[in-house]
Amino acid sequence: MNIELYKKIHSKYGKTLADVNEFLLEAKQKQNYILNYEENLNELNLKKQGLKTMAYKKANEISCLRRKKAEEFENLILNEVRELSMPNAKLKFSFSEIPSLEDFEKQYSKLGFDSVNILFSANLGEELKPLNLIASGGEISRLMLSIKSLNTSGEDSPQTLVFDEIDTGISGEAAFNTSKKLAKISRNVQVISISHLFQICAMADKNILVKKFEDDQKTHTQILELNDEEQKLLELSRFLSAGNISEQILNHAREVKTLCDNFKKSI
Repeated sequence: MNIELYKKIHSKYGKTLADVNEFLLEAKQKQNYILNYEENLNELNLKKQGLKTMAYKKANEISCLRRKKAEEFENLILNEVRELSMPNAKLKFSFSEIPSLEDFEKQYSKLGFDSVNILFSANLGEELKPLNLIASGGEISRLMLSIKSLNTSGEDSPQTLVFDEIDTGISGEAAFNTSKKLAKISRNVQVISISHLFQICAMADKNILVKKFEDDQKTHTQILELNDEEQKLLELSRFLSAGNISEQILNHAREVKTLCDNFKKSI
C-alpha cells in the first residue's frame, strides 16, 4: 500500500488505525442489518406490539380512574353550582368509547385515549346538552366559579385567583349568591375580581376604582384605591343611579354594604 492511498483512507475513515477499524466494524453491522431487514423488521414489530399492549393497558387504567373521579367531581361541582341560584342544574362528563387494541394507535396521546365533553342543563326538564351549545354567559360564569372554588384548599391551591367579569350575564339573587361564593373563596386565597356589578363590588374587602378621562385630546386611565367608607358608598351608589345620587339611593347602597359585611363576619 503506497503512502498516498494510506493517507486517503485515513482522511476518509479516521485519523488512526483504530478509527478506521471502528468505521469498518460499523459498516459491516449496517450491511448485516440491511441484508437481514425482514428478520429485523419482524423483531421491531414484535417490540412495537409489546409496547402498544403495555400502553393500552396503562391507558385503560387511567381511563377507569378518570371516569370514577369524574362522577365524584360532577357531584362536587353541582353542590357548588346549586349555591349560585341554579338549584335544578345537572352536569355530566361524557366520555368517548373505549377503543379496541387495534384502534388504540389511531387515537391515543400522552394523556391517554379519552375524549371528554361536558354536558349541562341549568333548568328543570331540560335534557343534558354540550355546554357550549346550551349554557348562557351567566351560567358559564357561575359554572367556572364553581370549578375554581373547588381548587382553593390544600397544598396545590393557588395563592391568588383573578376573575375577569365572572358576573357576566347575571343579576339579582344570582349576583348576590355569586358575591357570597367569592367571599368564601377569599378566606382561603386572595381573590381579585374585575366587575361592573353592584353586588360583587359591595362584597369586596377592598375596592379599587378604574376610570378613564380625557385631557388635551388624549385618553388617560386613573386608578384609585377607595379607603374611605363614604367614597365606597358613593361609588356603589353610581351603580344604582341614573345621574343624580339621592339620599334614598345612598341608604340602599349602605344597607346592601352592611348586609355584605355581616355575611363576611359569619364565614
